[in-house]
Amino acid sequence: MAGKPQTLATTSAFEILGPVMVGPSSSHTAGALRCAQVAASLLEGRITKATFGLWNSFAHTYHGHGTDRALVAGILGLDTDDENIKQAFDLAREQGLEYHFDIKGDDASIHPNTVDIDMVDDTGATAQVRGESLGGGKMRISRINGVGVDISGMYSTLFVAHKDVPGVLAALTNLLAYAHVNIAFCRTYRTEVGGQAYSVFETDGAPDDTVVPMLRKLDNVDYATFIELPGSASSLSPGVSAKEIFDDGEQLLDACEELGLSIGAVMAVREARLTGEAHAVAAMRRVLDVMREETTAPIANPQRSLGGLIGGEAKLVEATRRNDLSTSLMGTVQTDAVARAMAVLERSATMGVIVAAPTAGSAGV
Repeated sequence: MAGKPQTLATTSAFEILGPVMVGPSSSHTAGALRCAQVAASLLEGRITKATFGLWNSFAHTYHGHGTDRALVAGILGLDTDDENIKQAFDLAREQGLEYHFDIKGDDASIHPNTVDIDMVDDTGATAQVRGESLGGGKMRISRINGVGVDISGMYSTLFVAHKDVPGVLAALTNLLAYAHVNIAFCRTYRTEVGGQAYSVFETDGAPDDTVVPMLRKLDNVDYATFIELPGSASSLSPGVSAKEIFDDGEQLLDACEELGLSIGAVMAVREARLTGEAHAVAAMRRVLDVMREETTAPIANPQRSLGGLIGGEAKLVEATRRNDLSTSLMGTVQTDAVARAMAVLERSATMGVIVAAPTAGSAGV
């Protein structure tokens, strides 16, 4: 096993079994929601107005994939697995959020799943944020108020807006050191010398409640906030790799033989090294519970999809499992598998909670 490159050192199983999300699309629903969720955290007050500029794929499929509901839900602070995402428009009206969708069209120079979010909060502060949904629920913020940035929300992240003057970065790092916040990565973005700047710190864990208020009080700091997305893909600290058991399929089988364990048991050992045993067990239990529900509920209680095109087919397939036709065509086991796969598809299409594995589109398979 020695001598081969270790390329899986930071890949968690829950980057494949996840996120747990409301359907129908990990990129167009969960990823879009997370873009809006992070964008909203960049203003201190309650968002009262949001305009969403939809580009490329978002511009063409936003309604059928629930992207419009997901973006509004993200501004309101809902998480990817909150079934209230369906009622996001009603919740927005109740909470006094004015929203508007601006269909921008196609631009090959930007990411296929791009949204520009213009926001106003109840203090009158404004922000313009560009988000990109990267697939599988992952996202990144690529622009804030015209300044190019790179914020993924994968790790505990401190975001600080400040003036580009000498000494500011030193003051920020000194305060974080005083507060015992360990910095893994730090990047500063700006458009011109002496203008507006943004510093992004990825840290080992969340700072306590006193850190952000102290950062906001520093000279030349305009705003500071802490970003942590619930259910983000990786639980590792940034820049940390866990000792590996294997790096490819051949090595996995070797590990099974050496340790006397099944593939599943080896994966459990590896995940415990990556994220800790307690976290791994709790996360897998959550995945298993949702998978059991998503493969059975639509068969017991069929519902029509968001677009009205499907709903009830899983129950019809499952019903054939008990007759001679099923035995002749696929057999009872295969028929049951198809019925359950279709059940996940139907649940996703009705904006029900599913496990993206690794995307919402492929979860049923």
